[in-house]
Amino acid sequence: MPSMKSLLITTLLALFILFMQACGPKPDPAKGNVIAKVGSQKIYAKDLENKLMSTSPPHDVKDKEKARKEQKKMALDSLINEAVVFQAAMDHGILDRSPRLRREIALEYVRHELKAKKKMPTDEELEAFFEEKKDDLEKIRVSHILIAPSENVSLEEARKTAEKVLSELKTDPKASKFAELAQKYSSDNKSKSRGGDLFLIKRSQKDPAFSEAAFALKNIGDISDIVQTKDGFHIIKLTGEQRGFKSFKNSLKWEYAKIKEREAKDQFFRDLRDQTSVKVYENAFNRVSAKN
Repeated sequence: MPSMKSLLITTLLALFILFMQACGPKPDPAKGNVIAKVGSQKIYAKDLENKLMSTSPPHDVKDKEKARKEQKKMALDSLINEAVVFQAAMDHGILDRSPRLRREIALEYVRHELKAKKKMPTDEELEAFFEEKKDDLEKIRVSHILIAPSENVSLEEARKTAEKVLSELKTDPKASKFAELAQKYSSDNKSKSRGGDLFLIKRSQKDPAFSEAAFALKNIGDISDIVQTKDGFHIIKLTGEQRGFKSFKNSLKWEYAKIKEREAKDQFFRDLRDQTSVKVYENAFNRVSAKN
């Protein structure tokens, strides 16, 4: 006859087993408790919540609480049916028969894994990225007066005219004066009618000497000394700008994130291939026609 102590231990053990069965498998931190299991597939609380969010709530019913419970049960039944069908499809080799489906599953797996690793860049990373690209990004708006030598004007004469114009600008630096002198003296027929306005330019668009002098101007309204290029002598005025890290931060953020996403994807594939045995049969590969 079993003792009271052994009966108590047996009862407690049975209750513990029943409790563990009721609790179900270990919860997932992101998906919550496991509410059902179909073969090896687990259905989580989050799966059911998402399913319920995609269905319309019950309307025009007397007992809404009962209707909600019924809707919840139907949602779980739907998830179980999906899992059962998926398992049957896998068991019957659906992936072997559908390359398209294999690609979709592979791409979804890649998206899921990369999303978990995705992070927005820091300001320090963006500033370093900006420094690498700033020559292609930054633009300034400038006006210029070009004094060019010609058959009738020697290089020295052109220089003296440029010096005279610069002297006048230093005496009267207002904006209208620069436009007036550009229309009067500039050899650049395209811009002189606009008061010398060249609109927005990048460093790479102009002669290196011109760009160096133009981009060295710090404040709107600043005027350069005389700058000599193959075209002649320039006097340059800064009238606008799109430069500096703050001007490009938002646009660079998404460009940088895309580059890092592409790099992460390439690294992800390299890591997977390193973990997998891959063998290419060259003879069979070479016999496949490259024609479409």
